[in-house]
Amino acid sequence: MFVFEFFLLYALFVCVYGGKEECKRLSSCKCQHSKGTVDLSNLEGLQFTAENGTKNFSYFPCKQSFDLPGCMKSDDNAICVTSGSGSYSMGTQKSVKFIVPNTEDYGTIMAQFQFTPQGEKPTKHSELYIKCQHGETATQFKFDGLQNNNVVLQLTTKQGCYIITAGIWGNWYILVGVIVLIIATFLILYSIATVCKYKQSVRGLKLINHTDHLRSVARLILDGFRTSLSCFPYMRQNIGVDGTSGYQTIYDAESNRNYD
Repeated sequence: MFVFEFFLLYALFVCVYGGKEECKRLSSCKCQHSKGTVDLSNLEGLQFTAENGTKNFSYFPCKQSFDLPGCMKSDDNAICVTSGSGSYSMGTQKSVKFIVPNTEDYGTIMAQFQFTPQGEKPTKHSELYIKCQHGETATQFKFDGLQNNNVVLQLTTKQGCYIITAGIWGNWYILVGVIVLIIATFLILYSIATVCKYKQSVRGLKLINHTDHLRSVARLILDGFRTSLSCFPYMRQNIGVDGTSGYQTIYDAESNRNYD
């Protein structure tokens, strides 16, 4: 039983936590996670600006709404930075990747944008942490420092909250996966036990563990149907269901049965 419990716990862990860090991209401002959907579409067309010293960081949700010198609308930029020398892109809409932080203290999701600075080969990232803010509080956008030489920005908005579209049935594949793994584990363990018994010269129905209990369960299910049907007069009169319970009879019969 310990082996079965181990497999069961492992299956539940993989199904529940295996995809925890992923938020499937549906568009440049929308993603789907097991907790729900995060959708910034209502912010499309807006520009959010945060100041840090001599630099201004601009974020355009969904698509860039207008040109900035050196950061053109035709490139469909998501984040632009403006300084005294002009503007340049720090990530396009098409480069976004949605990641779920380890803790929601950082935000609901993190939108990671890729860009290659002029004159530099390594690709860098701009990280936008999107935090959920319930109520009618105005959307807030700010510069949140540097992390591993990547610019970190934070957007706090009610649009950053999960939209619950379905319960467990929305992730039916997880439920099916758990059921399949449980059945497969049972079959593997019963097969191993059957082989071991066969090598010990056991034959017939005794090769299957708990044969008597399995037979009893089948008969109890049948008896339950018969008892339920006996509630209907038509059934009692036409198919001879008398309404008496057969549980004791089944146990008596099983106790006297010889499975050799």
